[in-house]
Amino acid sequence: MHLTFLLTWLGQAEPSPQELMALRGEAERDRFGRIAVVRDLDGDQRPDLVVGAPMRHDFSIPNGVHVGAVYVFSGKNGKRIARFSGSRRADALGNAVANLGDVNGDGKDEFAAGDLDGDGGCDLIVGCGTR
Repeated sequence: MHLTFLLTWLGQAEPSPQELMALRGEAERDRFGRIAVVRDLDGDQRPDLVVGAPMRHDFSIPNGVHVGAVYVFSGKNGKRIARFSGSRRADALGNAVANLGDVNGDGKDEFAAGDLDGDGGCDLIVGCGTR
């Protein structure tokens, strides 16, 4: 699955959408597409995108079915900045993602994502920026 972001210019008699970027998940049926916009994480002065894929499989861990994943993409060029994977079967990390703002005062937004460690609670991702 992939996401395509479109820009429509307002004020035109007949607005025509223009593709800004296309983001793709790693596999079919991983439900790539839960999205949150966060402040600039990679230092390019543009908001970045957090996208969840809760049904992603990861067979590098035992029985890694539906562990899920969360991806961080540059809002400037769509390049993947980071990826976080669930740790156990059926974690479904990325089923929900949300921008929390700058929780710890470091100048970068933090975000919450499904269940990263399999304890049944939402997890806070801190400091994933590259600047």
